Amino acid sequence: MMNQEITRAQDSQREESKPQYRKPRYTVLNEENAYRLDVQLPGVAKDAARITLDGNLLTVEADAPSIGEEGWQAFRREIPQGGFKLSLELNVDIDGDAISAKASEGVLTVMLPLAAKAAKRTIAID
Repeated sequence: MMNQEITRAQDSQREESKPQYRKPRYTVLNEENAYRLDVQLPGVAKDAARITLDGNLLTVEADAPSIGEEGWQAFRREIPQGGFKLSLELNVDIDGDAISAKASEGVLTVMLPLAAKAAKRTIAID
């Protein structure tokens, strides 16, 4: 019985130490030879966001600022705490070297240019 209590205590400590992530709202727009990804990251500074491309998996992670002073505890919370994490599996070939991103007013815009072989082109008919 004592071992079960120790295990529960260790599990709860591990859960508390895990970073809490929430999925941000996002929009994907089709532009000429590129996709534009707009991710809403309210309150996140641009240096607190990270974008990675691993094969065809695009991941956006951001650390949200803590709300309140240390030791402060909310009685009611409408704004969830924790960072943001969005993982998207891309089904088109993207030119990974040409990806660009900018942050403005809580929105991270990521431009995902299509690779040359996946870019739209018009084919002449003889």
